[in-house]
Amino acid sequence: MSSHSSSAKFDLHLPGLLKVLAEHLYSDRRVGLRELLQNAHDSCSRRRIEAADGFSARIQISVDREAGDLIVEDNGCGLTGDEIVSYLATIGRGYTRQLREESALTDPESYRELIGQFGLGFLSAFLIASEVEVHTLSFQRGSEPMLWRSTGDETYELSPGSRNKIGTTIRLKCKPSMRFLLCEDALVDLVQMYCDLLPVPIYVGHRRYPINRQHAPWDEDDFDLAWQDFVESHPRSADALWKFQLDDWQIDLGHDTVQIPLSGVIYVPSRSTVSLNEFGDATVFIRKMFITDSNRSLLPSWARFVRAYIESPMLQPTASREDIHEDENFELVREAIEQQLLHQIATLCREDIRRWNLIVDCHTDLIMGWAATCDEFFDQIADCIQLRTTRGMMTVGQYRAECPGDKIYYETTRSPSFFEQVLLEGQSKPVIDATWFGVLPFLQEYARRDRSVRLVRTDSDLQSLMHDVPTDYFDNLVDAFKQVCPRTKIADFQPNAIPAVFLYSEHAEFIAESEEALAKDQLFPGIADAISSIVDDLTDSGESSEGVLTLNANSPLVNQLAIAANEGTLERACCELVCEMAKLFSGRMMDARKMIQSFDVFSGAVMEIVK
Repeated sequence: MSSHSSSAKFDLHLPGLLKVLAEHLYSDRRVGLRELLQNAHDSCSRRRIEAADGFSARIQISVDREAGDLIVEDNGCGLTGDEIVSYLATIGRGYTRQLREESALTDPESYRELIGQFGLGFLSAFLIASEVEVHTLSFQRGSEPMLWRSTGDETYELSPGSRNKIGTTIRLKCKPSMRFLLCEDALVDLVQMYCDLLPVPIYVGHRRYPINRQHAPWDEDDFDLAWQDFVESHPRSADALWKFQLDDWQIDLGHDTVQIPLSGVIYVPSRSTVSLNEFGDATVFIRKMFITDSNRSLLPSWARFVRAYIESPMLQPTASREDIHEDENFELVREAIEQQLLHQIATLCREDIRRWNLIVDCHTDLIMGWAATCDEFFDQIADCIQLRTTRGMMTVGQYRAECPGDKIYYETTRSPSFFEQVLLEGQSKPVIDATWFGVLPFLQEYARRDRSVRLVRTDSDLQSLMHDVPTDYFDNLVDAFKQVCPRTKIADFQPNAIPAVFLYSEHAEFIAESEEALAKDQLFPGIADAISSIVDDLTDSGESSEGVLTLNANSPLVNQLAIAANEGTLERACCELVCEMAKLFSGRMMDARKMIQSFDVFSGAVMEIVK
C-alpha cells in the first residue's frame, strides 16, 4: 500500500438511499404526494414571479386506473434540460432553496412563499411509484420539451418530449401498496390535509372546482366569517370558548429588538380533562404547507388549555417535513407566542372578565396545575380559581373572608380522615380539598407570593384546636377511661356534639408499619438497623403508633359521664362505647381487621348497656 494519501469521491447507491427514505426519513409514504404538490406550487410561484406573463396558476391531479398511474400536472415554470440534470437528477441540490438564498438580499419578499428547501422532495416520488416520468416545458424563451424517466435505480433517461404547454406533468406508476392513491376520495383527503391553504388551486379528477380553500382564515379581512367556514371542515375547533389572531410580534433582546413574523389562531376548546384530554398542541404550517397537527413545544407549557394554528416562515422543517427543528428561531417564535398569549389574556380580563371566568371554570384543573410555572399567568388566574372546600366551591379570597386569620387549611391523600374536617368546621374553618391535580402547587405558589398566608395540612394542626382544661372535675372520668384506653386525656374543643376523638402523631403509620416489619424480620439487616434507629428517634421525641383518646370537655355526653364517674356509677361499657366510636370516627390506623374488632367491641358495649 502506498504511503501517500489520496482523495476520492463518494459513490451513491440510489436504491439503498430510497430504502432509507422510505423506512426511516419519512414515517408516512403518503408524504410523497405532498412533496410533489409542493414542487408544483413552487413551480407556479416561480413563473408568477419571474415570467410576469399574467398566467393563472393551476395544479391538476388525475388517475389512470387501467395503467395504475397517478398524474400530477402544473402550469408553472417547467424545467429546461440543464435544470433537469442540475436539480431534478441531483439529490440534495434544490433549485427552490437556491432561488431563496440568491434573492435573500435583493428581493426576499417575492421568494418568501417558496416552500422547497432540501432537494429531497422529488426523490420521495419513489415512495409511491416504481417508475416516474416527467414531461416538462420551461417558460424560458427557446426551451424545448423534455422527457425524464427513471425506475429509481442509478440511471435515468432524458430525451426530447412532446409537451406543448408550459408546465410539468409527472406520471407515477404506483407501487401495489400505494394503489389506494388511485381512489379520488383518498386524494381529496390528502390534498385537504397537506395543501388546503396553498394559494394555488388544486383540482382532482373531473371536479370543476378546486378542493383546497387556498386562503388561511386568519389572513382574511372578515376573520369571524372565514373562521366559521374553516371550522366546518375542522370540527375540533368548532366549540371554541375564545379565540384570537396571532400577529407579527416584536421581541426585546436587550441589546436590540427583532420582529417575529407570525400568524395563525389560538383558541380555547370548551372542556379539558387532566392527563386524559390535555391540550397545548399546535397545528403548524410553514409557507401555507401543513407540517404537523401535534406539536406540543411551540405553545407555553402552562397553556395546556389552548390549541393553535401557527404559521411562521422563521420555523424550519425537518428534512422529512413532518416536524420542526427546535433551533434558535424556534425559541424566538415560541417566546413571541407566549408574550402575545399573555397580552391577549390580560386584555380579555380587562374587557370581558365574564368570558375569562368561564374559561377558568371550564379548565380549572389544567389552568391551576400549570399556572405556578409562569408568574404573569398566575397573576391573571389567582383570584378566579374556584377550589373545592368543605363549604362548596370558593376562591382563595372567598375562603379568607370566611376564615379570617393567616391559616389556609387543606387536606391531601396524606390526611384522609373525615373527622379532621369536622373538627375544623366546628371552629368555622373550611378545608380545601387538595387531592385534585394542581391544587397544592397552586396554594403553595399563592402562599409564596402572599407572606401573610400560612398553609396548614389538616392533620398537622389538630393539637392547636385542643385547649387544656382543669382536670379536677374530670379526674375520675379520665381514670375510668384509662381502664379501657391507657392513653386518655381531657381537652376543650369544638364542635361539642363530638364526645371524643383519637389523635395520632404525624408519623404514627410509619412507626406501626416499621414495627410490624421489624417484628416479622421482613427487612434486610442494614435496612432494618436504619429503620429501627429512625423509629427509636421518633418514639424518643414523643411520637407513637398508639393514638390518644381525647375526651371533649364541652360535650354534654362527656359531662354526664363525668357526673356518673364522680358518683361511682359509671359502667365500663359506656367507656368502651365512647372509645370505639372515637376510633371509628377518627379512621386513622384502622385496617379491615381492626375495624371489625372495633365494631365487635362497640356492639358488645351496647348489648351490655341495654341488657
